[in-house]
Parts: sequence; C-alpha cells; structure tokens
Amino acid sequence: MKRAFTLAEVLITLGIIGIVATMTMPSIIQDHKNRELKTLFQTSVSSLNQAFLKVKYEVEDLNSVYSGNYTTSQAEGKHLHEVLGKQFSSAIITNRPPSSKDIALLKTFNGNNTNACTFDDGYIRAAGKMDIYFETVCDKFITIDTNGIKKGPNRFGYDLFMFVIGKNDALIPVGSPKSKGYKLCVGGASSTDLSNLSITCNKNSESKLNGFGCTYRALSEPDYFKNLK
Repeated sequence: MKRAFTLAEVLITLGIIGIVATMTMPSIIQDHKNRELKTLFQTSVSSLNQAFLKVKYEVEDLNSVYSGNYTTSQAEGKHLHEVLGKQFSSAIITNRPPSSKDIALLKTFNGNNTNACTFDDGYIRAAGKMDIYFETVCDKFITIDTNGIKKGPNRFGYDLFMFVIGKNDALIPVGSPKSKGYKLCVGGASSTDLSNLSITCNKNSESKLNGFGCTYRALSEPDYFKNLK
C-alpha cells in the first residue's frame, strides 16, 4: 500500500520551493532584463549604422559639411540631426529634445546626474521609439537611447550609448582606443580622454562622463550585458 504525504510534509515541501524561488527569482528577472537590453542595443546600433551609411553616400565629407550645432548659420536641413533623421521612416526631428525635464532623467553608468548639455544640438525620435541625441559644438557625438526616454533605466552603459564621428566619417564607439583625442565640449568644459575606461565606464567613477565609454565595452565584451547589475 502506497503511503500518502501528510499535510505537514506538503507544507514543508511548498515552503522549500518558495524559499528557492525567492532566492533565484531576482537573478532570473535581472537576466531577462539584461538580455532585453542587449537585443535593444544590437538592433539600435544596426539601425544607426544603416542610416549613417546612407548619409555618407549623399555627402562628400560629413565632418566638414555638417559642422557646428544647429545654431550656426547653415542652411535649414543641412545639420547632422536633420540629415540623419531623414533616413528613419516617420521620425520626429527637432533642434532640441522635447523636454528639459526628460533630459534630467538621463544618468551616468552608476546612476548619477550627467551633463544635460551633452544632448542639446539636435534630436531624433526614430521609428521603434529609439531616441538619438547630438552634441556637435567641438567634435560630433551621437548618443542613442535604445528604448526611448519614456522607458528606463535611462543610464549610460545600459540603454544609453555614445559614438563620435571620426576621420573619414567613421562612426567610432566612445571608449575605444580610436576615440582618444576627440573633444567633447559641454557646460564650459571639455574632455579628450574618453578612451580612459577607468573614468568613462566604471561603477566607481564619479565623473559626469561615466558611461560614455561603455559603448566600446558593450561591443567588444561578449558578457558585457550579462554582467550588468
């Protein structure tokens, strides 16, 4: 005759299952979020590269033709964000991001405030809800928000990633050795050492540039997103 489980045994078993689930569920949820961030990153970078290549075919020298920010005396429609925005179907293209309150939501790699001036030289809301920001006062920097401002975490190295337009119109991930020497000018200050990952992609860095260099790590390290916390 088979022995049935007692109520106490069933309750103990359910309790053990509950404890194990409580211990493992946060890890499962984090892993799912990280996989989603990785997919969004890969999709967004692919879309940006395709649009960028199309623009390069239309102009002789992207860096010289579309120099300066939107306040300079160039003909309307000749600024970087305007030309690049036309490569995205149904895109919203403006000279500045829609709301300064939204920009205040953008954070560094470790969740601190970053410099709002980094995002004020042009804006694109691309189809698929990817946001694209421009900083073109010195060299030309492009920041992508892979899931848009309305959805978090809005942190560099998570869903915010920065590129610089380099020599021969190359789209260079900030943080790579090739990004060294390019000048980012924001808030009256400037930086040319964006390839220093101890500053630009380090949870212990208090720099407002922290996270800008994570683009390189996200592209070059296979387990980058897996290790995010």
